[in-house]
Amino acid sequence: SKKGYRALKEIKKNGGKILAETAPHYLLLTKDLLKREDAQKYFMTPPLRGKEDNEALWEALRDKYISVIDTDHCSYTTEQKFLSSNCLDILAGIPGSETLLPLVYSYGVKRGYFNVKNMVNLLSTNPAKIFGLYPEKGSLEVGTDADLVIFDPKKEIIISNSQQHTAAGYTPFDGFKVKGYPTTTILRGKIIINNNRFYGERGGGKFLKGKRSGLY
Repeated sequence: SKKGYRALKEIKKNGGKILAETAPHYLLLTKDLLKREDAQKYFMTPPLRGKEDNEALWEALRDKYISVIDTDHCSYTTEQKFLSSNCLDILAGIPGSETLLPLVYSYGVKRGYFNVKNMVNLLSTNPAKIFGLYPEKGSLEVGTDADLVIFDPKKEIIISNSQQHTAAGYTPFDGFKVKGYPTTTILRGKIIINNNRFYGERGGGKFLKGKRSGLY
């Protein structure tokens, strides 16, 4: 939020060691969505704020006060989200893992808030360093895990619910137009997604043991 950004700047100004993150929904969505009949789909904690808060967070990213853009991904289905209309009982959280990269590129890089190198830091290198996983993750150094995304900066799509593969079955960014979209995902040197088709195998995941943060 705008208020949070002011506090963050003050802490850093006074020499405080602090890391901050945000997510696409706090950059692109507003509390007006909570007036809709399907408001439960946009319920999360912290809640959505106003447009001025969106703008403050973009400014914070531009000036490098924020270290990470993440997804806050929660794969609650629409059925689960609509189990209650009481804000004390609604399952808080929204899906976002499939839309992170195209949204950040389209609305962050293309609008001049940061360049591609800084985007990579926000989405990959910094998270890896924070959790003590660098350089095995978040780098392309020889001998590391070779986790790669092949990205087409010219591919234009309109994000839709029907494109999503997660258990949630919907996206809060339905209808958003993006230019720039991933075509291939490589995990430890092996293609697991290509042209929207999944080739991964059950049990292909690997536990990652973190170490002390590489940033502080």
